[in-house]
Amino acid sequence: MKDKDPIACGIFVTPVDHTGFNLSAFSNLEGNVSEEEAEHYEALLEGIGYMIQNNPFFFVDLGNMLLDQAEMEIEFEPADELEQAIAESKIIPFNKKN
Repeated sequence: MKDKDPIACGIFVTPVDHTGFNLSAFSNLEGNVSEEEAEHYEALLEGIGYMIQNNPFFFVDLGNMLLDQAEMEIEFEPADELEQAIAESKIIPFNKKN
């Protein structure tokens, strides 16, 4: 028995040659959710598609940063001067305003 398709919408990104891509949207929301909700998601897909179409490199750069961040472990190692100042109580406390 085949599982029922999820109620969903989305965007397909189809590479074209090595220079670009085509976007196409899919949705099976109509008839499965309220008309207001279906229109909301249709507008969301239009907005996402517009942003991707007009500034794809932003999303590529963002994606690369997120992938790199997932692989990196950033460690902070204080300088010797900072450790010495802490040991000698030369650090001035910063009182935040609440």
